[in-house]
Amino acid sequence: MKKIMITSSALLFACFFLISCQKQKMPLEAKSIDEAYKFIVGEWKWEKTESQARGQENPTVLTPHSENKTKLFIFKSDKSAVLIENGAEVDHYNFNIATSSQLTGTEHGKNELILQLVNSSDELETKAYFLAIQRNRMFMSDRLSTTISYYR
Repeated sequence: MKKIMITSSALLFACFFLISCQKQKMPLEAKSIDEAYKFIVGEWKWEKTESQARGQENPTVLTPHSENKTKLFIFKSDKSAVLIENGAEVDHYNFNIATSSQLTGTEHGKNELILQLVNSSDELETKAYFLAIQRNRMFMSDRLSTTISYYR
């Protein structure tokens, strides 16, 4: 009887310990700037790039397989980022996440997240993308013709 009670107590303690040590659940999608900064930090592998020009019937889809190329984007908590292609660092960036209303100074319409990438070696080379992050997927879009997808 004493052995069963000790085993039950140990099991109960183990369950309590495991439950209390679980990580806080992340929301399904980054909806604020603060959430986007938390989500984006880490390594992102290139999944595909889809482009479709006006009048083009089907989109052009580029993948690591079709291009015989790997890409890895590493976003760091100090707001720097590195793009690695086929294992070699090709670009270094400083990044900022803002909302569309912050950039345009207007409050109308949908307030979307914007990722700004500034090349560390040439500040004139700045890229801006509409940003969507959903747990282990990141989408960067110019909203004209190209969307780049990454995954963890």
